[in-house]
Amino acid sequence: MCKVDFCRRIVAPFLMLIVLSGCGAEKQQITETGMLCTYESGASDTLVIGSTLLLVDGAISDGGLVVLSSGRIGDVGSFDELATAFPEASHLDCRGNTVLSPGWVNIHEHQAYSYAFPDPKLKAVYHHREDWILGRNDMLQLAVPDDQHYNPDVPMTHALLSWVELRHLYAGTTTLGGSGAMRGLARNIGVPRNAEGADAAGYTFAVGTEVFPFTRNATEQFAGVCGVDGVSKLLAINDSNPELAFAPHVGEGRKSDCTASAEIDAYLDYVAEQHTSRRRFAAVHAVATGPEQFARFAELDVTLAWAPRSNLALYGETIALQESQHHGVRLALGTDWSPSGSFNMLEEFSCARAVADKIGVALDDRDLWLMATHNAAYAVGIDEAVGQLKQGYYADIVLLRKQEGKDAYAAAVNASAADVAIVWLDGKPTFLESGMAAQMDLDSDCVSLTAEDKFLCADFETVGITWEDILVMTTDAVPINGDTTGQAPCNVDHLGK
Repeated sequence: MCKVDFCRRIVAPFLMLIVLSGCGAEKQQITETGMLCTYESGASDTLVIGSTLLLVDGAISDGGLVVLSSGRIGDVGSFDELATAFPEASHLDCRGNTVLSPGWVNIHEHQAYSYAFPDPKLKAVYHHREDWILGRNDMLQLAVPDDQHYNPDVPMTHALLSWVELRHLYAGTTTLGGSGAMRGLARNIGVPRNAEGADAAGYTFAVGTEVFPFTRNATEQFAGVCGVDGVSKLLAINDSNPELAFAPHVGEGRKSDCTASAEIDAYLDYVAEQHTSRRRFAAVHAVATGPEQFARFAELDVTLAWAPRSNLALYGETIALQESQHHGVRLALGTDWSPSGSFNMLEEFSCARAVADKIGVALDDRDLWLMATHNAAYAVGIDEAVGQLKQGYYADIVLLRKQEGKDAYAAAVNASAADVAIVWLDGKPTFLESGMAAQMDLDSDCVSLTAEDKFLCADFETVGITWEDILVMTTDAVPINGDTTGQAPCNVDHLGK
């Protein structure tokens, strides 16, 4: 078997073969009953994938998508037509068995803290996030994991940040929004703490994501507004990058909490001052949003970044979903962080669905899918690069098993990590199902995850740490393989009462 540097282009699930792009070999047809896909290796570095394509405007059942050697998406259309148009390309035909989606855009994560399990003391008793962060109102303060932002001199930061990104990639997320980034793995949304810092190269998209836009003690800042003794300070917003899209934390608390509600009003007033510009705005959490505020969200084109599991785990409630739909508010999904949120986006889909079902809100599968693809990309102004299967976009895509009795979008939003067959990032597979290792020819970047029957292909030289070192330093971290043991509950029992 010919060995080349580019041998990690693609491994077809259960085909027990690795594509040898650039070998110049004759096409080899592999067909076997029961296989997820059929594969033909070609002489060029181009790949044509056949599957049910999930597009913003609807699904294409016999679709085809071209992955170019540049890491971008080429043509999108009929698989048969594209296979004919690109005869030298490798062809991966998974029609009838799979759906192909853009990779998830997880609009809200805290990668630098998201390696830890929830605090055993976690209960849904808090009214505002300062209650659990600062122990305000005599509430039990929760443990916050140690900050693991990238530090070139601290290998543990390399290991834990890599592990968090790999956990999300494993379940189909290709773009992460939040604090903490590793160069060479998932695409990251945000800004480094220091523009000249070592982690600057880890951020693909520059977006302002202030965690404390009203300072760390918003209760004090809004004291006068909320009728507490004291004089309100200037309601200034920390917006250190006014030229960038803006996605700060606001309204993180119960609807009955005055500070949380006042944060939303102040933020919307701030957005209104700039609403004539082309700048994109989002609001992270915004649990306390009321009907009139939802109307302003829609009017000002502000996306609400929804994290239902974390909301329920901390505050016992989440956004008024029916009101948001009534006012036509754009929603995007985010996992928040592992101490109170979902371990991956597939789990966040599940929790969002549980919320809708519990309160009797009709939540269309395609609409839920949009929250993790186009909506999330639009929210922070990166919708011309990711979030769609569209020519010229990054080839950040995920192939999932089609589920019996479910339509195409339902197959995506009801998937488990076991249903994820291949995740491509920049046109290259990162996680993919394996067949018999003896029949594969994998390069040094690909490691076998034997227990999961998958392979991990990553450029660890670019990442700056070896796989072996990552394994040693992450033994106590949330696992990457879709295991949700220890995840915070999505407790919807009290909703609708």
